[in-house]
Amino acid sequence: MARQKRGSILWVFLLVGFVLGGIFGELLGTIFPILSKSVTIGLDPSFHLDLHLFQFTLGFLFHVNLMSIAGVIIAMIMYRWL
Repeated sequence: MARQKRGSILWVFLLVGFVLGGIFGELLGTIFPILSKSVTIGLDPSFHLDLHLFQFTLGFLFHVNLMSIAGVIIAMIMYRWL
């Protein structure tokens, strides 16, 4: 049980690090343009299924920049301090 809870905390740390790093990368990108350069990973265009009774659309995109990677690394370091 404790191992599962620590794993959940790790995912939260990684998600927060990724999001905050991406936000800081976009904000600092006005000063340092290399920080706002990003790579898009995911399904583009999204998967669409129309069965006349219902429609199902699935798609996701990740915009990864240098600061989001730095945010994940900082989040992993902070997690190890727990």
